[in-house]
Amino acid sequence: MCVHPGGIKTNIARAARMYVGPDGSTDHKTSSAQFDKMARTTPEQAAAKIYKDLAKRKGRCLIGTDAKVIDTVARSLPETYWNVLKRLMPNA
Repeated sequence: MCVHPGGIKTNIARAARMYVGPDGSTDHKTSSAQFDKMARTTPEQAAAKIYKDLAKRKGRCLIGTDAKVIDTVARSLPETYWNVLKRLMPNA
């Protein structure tokens, strides 16, 4: 099974190494706060979804609404989906 996780509420953004860009637009604190706001799925919810989909012998496991939205847009607009996602995610 292939797992496609969306934003999972972990410490990954807070623990990540990050460098401030020349224009100052990529500071660590702001990026971490944006990730925390976006990440809605708990690790326990993600694990439960993976376990459930494994039991059903699914080939793909989409975790979180954000992963489902991205998947739907990418499958509906295979050549132009990134333009749509840029509008949905202003920091992309």
